[in-house]
Amino acid sequence: MLFLISYRKKHASSKTRKSFFAEHDVEPSVEQIQALVNNVSRGDFAEKTLALQKCPGFDTDDLIKAGITVLRFEPEAKPDGTGAAHEAATRSETR
Repeated sequence: MLFLISYRKKHASSKTRKSFFAEHDVEPSVEQIQALVNNVSRGDFAEKTLALQKCPGFDTDDLIKAGITVLRFEPEAKPDGTGAAHEAATRSETR
């Protein structure tokens, strides 16, 4: 499932939002979204400005072929300590 995630930077004087595409098998948790935005923005985002929009009909491979970066949510950590909820792998092709 493909999502468009947007956020505002901290202390931004304008209402401009940053956005990126991310892929996940199911709808990600709030914690996963925050962790991914934190990773992408290097912690420079206003928490209450996060927005998630589903993108049905979009094909991840087509976006990548067009040169658009698509991030991947990592699975949530399990009680046994496996999995990672904070790191995202970038899927893009360089030409």
